[in-house]
Amino acid sequence: MKQIKKLWILLGITVIIVVWGLVVRNVAANKEAKVSQAFEQVKVAYELRLNIIENLVSFVKGYSNFEQESLAKVIEAELLASEELKHSSFTTPEIFDRFNRIQDELYNKYKRLLVDVQKLPEITSNPNFAEVKNNIKENEKAILTAKKTYNAEVDAYNKFIHFLPNQLIAKLFRFNSGETFTMGNVNVQKEFSNTNHH
Repeated sequence: MKQIKKLWILLGITVIIVVWGLVVRNVAANKEAKVSQAFEQVKVAYELRLNIIENLVSFVKGYSNFEQESLAKVIEAELLASEELKHSSFTTPEIFDRFNRIQDELYNKYKRLLVDVQKLPEITSNPNFAEVKNNIKENEKAILTAKKTYNAEVDAYNKFIHFLPNQLIAKLFRFNSGETFTMGNVNVQKEFSNTNHH
């Protein structure tokens, strides 16, 4: 009789552990899905930036006295960034770092192009350029907001899977830590806004 009682107790403990493990796994999977969705929103904002860059390049191409080398560098970086957006996902730190590096390279060349544009009154005096500037500013704000949302989701996900004893289940089901964007871009955003208001 005592043996049967012990078996029932052992079975009960086992059931509790299994149910707890499944609950932790499901919560972790849900949080991981939210991270992936947030990352997709970052990509959407970056895709909009590519469209804005295309419009800016087309706009500037109409002025023969514009520095063609700046245009060529932006177009090259734009093609690379566009290709990266098609394949990047919330996966490994290596893929995330590559994604960041390529987008940052495009950003820097894009910003230099804008600086060059601001030097030509015949471009900046065009009424259509005001709309271009506004689109640029709003897009950079959208990118910043998407990154902040993504970072918040990653922080929540990382805290959950690293919290003991959740960590045991996370390792069992191979839930890996997420990477976050460095928000040093906040200062760059201000720079970008300043560049657009000469």
